[in-house]
Amino acid sequence: MRLIFSNLMKKCEKSTDEEIIEHGRGRENVWNSVHELNQSSKYFEQNFDKKDIAQIEELCGKEWTNEWIKRTKNKNEPQKSKDRELLEQIGSWEEINGKRSNPNETEIERLLANGATIDFFVHSKNEEYGYLWNAIEFAFYARKEEILKLLIKRFPNYMNEPNRDWNSLLGRLFTKKMFSAGIELIKTKEPVHPLYDILWYLKVDSKFKNLIEEIFKVYNPSTQVKLDFQMLSDKNRFQDKDVERNLELLKKYFLNDTHYGPKFIQLALGSTYEINDPICSRFERNGKKFWVAQEIQNLGLEELVEFKSDAAGKIQVNLYNILFTNITVKFLDFRKFQSKSKCNFGKRFRKFFGGNFIQANTIFSRYEKSPRHRRRIDRFQKNN
Repeated sequence: MRLIFSNLMKKCEKSTDEEIIEHGRGRENVWNSVHELNQSSKYFEQNFDKKDIAQIEELCGKEWTNEWIKRTKNKNEPQKSKDRELLEQIGSWEEINGKRSNPNETEIERLLANGATIDFFVHSKNEEYGYLWNAIEFAFYARKEEILKLLIKRFPNYMNEPNRDWNSLLGRLFTKKMFSAGIELIKTKEPVHPLYDILWYLKVDSKFKNLIEEIFKVYNPSTQVKLDFQMLSDKNRFQDKDVERNLELLKKYFLNDTHYGPKFIQLALGSTYEINDPICSRFERNGKKFWVAQEIQNLGLEELVEFKSDAAGKIQVNLYNILFTNITVKFLDFRKFQSKSKCNFGKRFRKFFGGNFIQANTIFSRYEKSPRHRRRIDRFQKNN
């Protein structure tokens, strides 16, 4: 009888402990102090379950998270210790025991030089809840811009483009007015859509010219206009007041800079076609998206082919009115119509930049009788 009662008590104690953990009352704090992690915390040894990894992926993106998983699997204890020490040096973004973090920049530089990384994640809240953050996130929310610059130089591909509901790191830096760190990130040429980031996130007019100049020092302006204007259209951002204001600033910048001139936007986009014409769309190959216009250039087929959409929205590829059917797989890929504008792109450009946009197929007829282009057609048919 005594044994049965003892076992029953143990069962009750276990159930009570599980209930405490389930309702959050048994959680350990993430931090003992503002610069010291709690060894009893769930994440001190970096043991993550599927839910944790899904949360990190939501923040950082699938590609970065997959690389992070590969890196962390091969890390030994000394390496994990360096990563943990880096996060401790940066410290909690919240006040703990009445104190706020005061990172030692020299010590952080030493750790980075010795191979410390941003791969160590703990909960954002000291009570062990909220998103899982790494060193960059804690430095960002603590507004430690100089520390962020050190981290950005070492790990520039972190959140280099928007992911689901999360903004890119560059966009977030613009939002929090950390422009110096933003410029350091631009210099790495890792942000995927820097022009989009400035047009969508920037709210300080006085910083526009300096930031746009930094972007165009390392990025091709024409390519950025094509790609990032399409992204603004895909996300239906043109109606946003901040975007409209920044587009006006961009217009003035191109008008006043002798390197570009008043027609630059039209030339960059190509004044001979609408943005929703097939030539401006993207297609998919091996899981990656490519621009039709860029692929035409890669194949050396400028001014030789004509693109039209059929009634079903698929792309038809014509060589002087001869429909391509089985000539090459590359052209069959073009039939996969991937994206259409969610708003009337042409009207938006006429409003901001002036000019008219005519149909793509009007440019081809003038080249039909050119001997040079005839030879290119013959060469293409022979090779395919």
